[in-house]
Amino acid sequence: EDDATFEALKRRWREGVIESWGEDERAAAAELYAILAELGGELQVALEATYGWEWLADLLEAEGHELHLSHPLRTKAIAAARVKTDAVDARTLAHLLRTDLLPEAYVAPRELRDLRDLLRHRVVLTRMRSALKNRVHALLARQGIQREHADLFGTGGRRFLGELPLREPARRRLDSLLNLISDFDREIELAKREIDTLARHDPRVDVLCQLRGIGPYTAMLVIAEVGEIERFPHSPPPLRLGRPHPDRSLLRRSRPPRAQSPGKARHTFAGP
Repeated sequence: EDDATFEALKRRWREGVIESWGEDERAAAAELYAILAELGGELQVALEATYGWEWLADLLEAEGHELHLSHPLRTKAIAAARVKTDAVDARTLAHLLRTDLLPEAYVAPRELRDLRDLLRHRVVLTRMRSALKNRVHALLARQGIQREHADLFGTGGRRFLGELPLREPARRRLDSLLNLISDFDREIELAKREIDTLARHDPRVDVLCQLRGIGPYTAMLVIAEVGEIERFPHSPPPLRLGRPHPDRSLLRRSRPPRAQSPGKARHTFAGP
């Protein structure tokens, strides 16, 4: 009976969870499946939001278990202990969950986590490309070369870099950097197209883009990081997506007022 339950759990495992495991991962998964099979039924599971928690959350939710994601900092403030081991932490989480005192973190749906990964992926690629471009500037500076183009990595700038009379070692380094930058350009463009496609089919993007300074990419970033707006039941009206406040002036960005001397202070009013 346990073997049958074990096989059923594996077959029903949600698509998308990593399957190419090594021997250690397979042994850990088998142990976890055995524990779930032994307990049986629908469980309430407390899981700490530590590094790499997502795959286990997907597995537990796929099997119909109720997941409670512990907020690490708040849990530490409530249940600080001198002895810190995995067993002690597990008992602490179980006790807090049983007494309804567990500080919980938001568990974003898988689709939302995928969107976050996509947006953060583009950010990381952009930063890495910027680091490579900075190395190009540093290489030129070491050779005493001043750039002649505002955009050194545009069409004219690339032609300028390709025609520079450099020593062979410097030329190899420069060509290597330019090739890497081209690779990053390609991957960033692919990520951008994917984000643009998602933005065109999300009506919330049109609402957010009505705000000054908000474009499609920033709108997608807000949607991904905020998540389900219903989890903020006490948010003020101007912060609710899709519900513009009657006084639209409250949504405008304004600079902080300058400090004035008492003699020149002026009285300002927000409205009638």
